[in-house]
Amino acid sequence: MSNPAFEIEISMEDQKVKLKGISQSNAQRPVTFDYIPPVGTGQGYAGLELLTMSFSGCVSTALLFLLRKSGVEISDFKAHVQGFRREKPLSLEKIVFEAEIKSPNAQDAVVRDAMGKLEALSPVWRSLNKDITVETSYILTE
Repeated sequence: MSNPAFEIEISMEDQKVKLKGISQSNAQRPVTFDYIPPVGTGQGYAGLELLTMSFSGCVSTALLFLLRKSGVEISDFKAHVQGFRREKPLSLEKIVFEAEIKSPNAQDAVVRDAMGKLEALSPVWRSLNKDITVETSYILTE
């Protein structure tokens, strides 16, 4: 087996399910995990919320990389992402990702092409279970 790409430590923070996660590569930036009451105290991120955030960050990084590689100047970028959960079994059912791209020189065809390449380029997207539906869209403004 090869060496791990990253290492994470999880430690208990209370007598419910509040946990602190620390990545060896970013030890100064811990992440707090928790769950809603009565199981937890609601003072951290739920696992599905973090999975959706991880997906969003990875896809956004890939999109910005592809656009800049194509010569697109980006003056502002935001992504609005919704994660929908399935209750039985409790799991992530769908992610809706909408990018808002502000650019003085982007062409719709270039953005559409980049959006089409995201699944192949994003390791988090490729790691999702195949029964999770992903919908993507974008808004392009100058």
